[in-house]
Amino acid sequence: MAQHVEHAAKVLEDIDFGLPIFDAVYQMNETLDGQGYPKGLKGDEISLSARILAVVNSFCAMVKPRAYRGARSIDESLAIIESGDGVYDQRVVTVLKEVVKSAIGEKILAKRRQD
Repeated sequence: MAQHVEHAAKVLEDIDFGLPIFDAVYQMNETLDGQGYPKGLKGDEISLSARILAVVNSFCAMVKPRAYRGARSIDESLAIIESGDGVYDQRVVTVLKEVVKSAIGEKILAKRRQD
C-alpha cells in the first residue's frame, strides 16, 4: 500500500509546479509522531503543505461514501481528525473546522451533498 507514494513521486518529481506540490504529496502520509510513511518524518520535518493536505485528504475521504461504509457526517469526521493528536497538526484541524463552519465552507459542502 505504501508504494503509492513512491509511484506518485516518480510521476511528479520532474514537474516544476512553482508550488510545494511534490513535498505535499510525498509527505502527506507522514504523521507528527513519526509513525507515518515513507520516511518516518515527524513534527516540523513535515512541510506545512503536507500537513494541510493530510488533514483535508482524510476529511474528504471520511465525508464521502466508500464501498465498505457510508459517508460519515461532517461533525463525526471532524471529531475523528481532531482526536488524531500526534497524527494531524491540530492547528490545521482548527482552521479546517473554521472553514467548514463558514459561509464558503457551507457552500462547498452543500455542493458535495448534491454530487
